[in-house]
Amino acid sequence: MARKKKEEKEVKTTKKSTKTVEKNKKDNNGVSKINRFNILFVDLQVIFTVLTVIVLIWYLFDKSAWHFLQIILGITMIIIGYNNKIIYNRPKFAWVYYITGAVLIIFDILLLLGV
Repeated sequence: MARKKKEEKEVKTTKKSTKTVEKNKKDNNGVSKINRFNILFVDLQVIFTVLTVIVLIWYLFDKSAWHFLQIILGITMIIIGYNNKIIYNRPKFAWVYYITGAVLIIFDILLLLGV
């Protein structure tokens, strides 16, 4: 009797552990598969982030770089939003980046036109 109970417990724990392993294999923490297109946009995000920092430093010394900074920052925000939606599977939060980037670009264009 004691052996049967021990064997049943071992079988139950084995089944539970395999189920958890299978769940862990299926769950990728919300990150999509990597392909060339995704890598391109991650590279673009890095490039535009570095460019934004460079233009920000330029703006600190020359205030005429304000329009260029807004456009670069708006494009960076749109690319970050795209990466959040496609790569990191956070589509609700991606809209915050999309809207912020679009507003920055629209306001800068309106300022450049003198409206």
